[in-house]
Parts: sequence; C-alpha cells; structure tokens
Amino acid sequence: MSLAPLSYVGPYRLLNLVASGHACQIWQAADDATQRIVCIKAMQDKFCKDREQIGYLRQEYLVGQSVRHPRIIEIYRFDVDRGRAYLAMEWYAAPNLKNVIRQGAEKIAHLMPKIIEQSAEALAHFHQKGWVHRDIKPENFLVSQQGEVKMIDFALAVKARRGIARWFAPKAKIQGTRSYMAPEQIRGEAVDQRADIYSFGCTVYHLVAGRPPFTATSSNEL
Repeated sequence: MSLAPLSYVGPYRLLNLVASGHACQIWQAADDATQRIVCIKAMQDKFCKDREQIGYLRQEYLVGQSVRHPRIIEIYRFDVDRGRAYLAMEWYAAPNLKNVIRQGAEKIAHLMPKIIEQSAEALAHFHQKGWVHRDIKPENFLVSQQGEVKMIDFALAVKARRGIARWFAPKAKIQGTRSYMAPEQIRGEAVDQRADIYSFGCTVYHLVAGRPPFTATSSNEL
C-alpha cells in the first residue's frame, strides 16, 4: 500500500513517490525546518513489523554514518513513525547506472572514465572504513548527466573479517545479485573486499559492453 494517504513521515513532508520496491518505497520529501529536499526510504505497510527488513534499514543507517564521502550518498536519520521505520538521506536527482546503460552506452561513452573512476573512489573509501558492500552492481550507483557518481544501498554491508576470524565465520545467507556476485559469495563463504572488487569488475564490464559478463537460464547455472 502506498504512503500517499500520509502527508508526513516523521518531520518530513512527502512530495513525490519516486519508486516502489519489494519492501520499501522511495519518496522525495521536504524538511520544512531546514528547507532541505531529502529522500525518504520507508517500509511498505505489510513489512512494518518485519524485523529482518527493519534491520536492513537500521544497518544502512549505521553503515552510512561511518562512510561519509562525496561519492557516497549521505544518510541523515533512521527513525520509526507510527510504527513505520524509515531512512532520511541525501536527495540526488539522478538515475542509476543500469538505467543509464539502457538508454544507450554510446551516449555516455565520453563520461565512462569519469564514471568508473568516481565509482572506484566510492568503493575504495567504503573498503578503507572496513566494510564489504556485498551488492555492487549498476543499480547501486547513481549517475548524473555530467557523470557525477553517488554509491547507494548499504543494507547488505558487513564488516570484513580479518585473519583467523575468517575461518570461524558461520556460513552466510546468500544475498546479492548473482550476475555480479563473486563465486565465494554465491557459495555462502565469508567474504572480504575482494568480492566487491570482483563485482565492480562485472559492473564496469556491463557499462562498457552493455551487458553483464555472465548470463544463464537459472541461478544454479549462473
């Protein structure tokens, strides 16, 4: 169910519905106190009591607080209003890289070096802070008409395990997008920043070639 009947979520005035996903809706909203336009990511009605989905929002907030960088979307606030968890974050009016590619990679050929470099800067900073993103793919990079990049969506991010701790890590829940996932991530093994670098390679391949490097008729075959 849409949040349309609501005019506010927390202190934020809802303006326009931007996207509606499996568990969340994305809204353009206004913070009347600061006169700032923000992005609101709020739970759909049927997921308002889903602890796992709420946990993803909270995780995204916690990660976002520790990775502030010009190439990474800024997360402002996590809160619950009338039983609905939500995130308030930086408003960046740009399509994701997958949508840009669909419009024709030749249109952005002159921007490809800039897009790749800025995306790599975002991921490098993320890794320097000790995080593994685990969902690097074209959808998770917003790209403006000038080729300015913002990396988004930290819900699956985890701290990288170091040294002997890797050997005692429990088998992980397989999460991510298989067309871009490293083999060890698909197998549910503990991952570090190298898995993200693999995914980034797949993302760059998709940008340049116009398609992912690997396709298949089923997830197992992939």
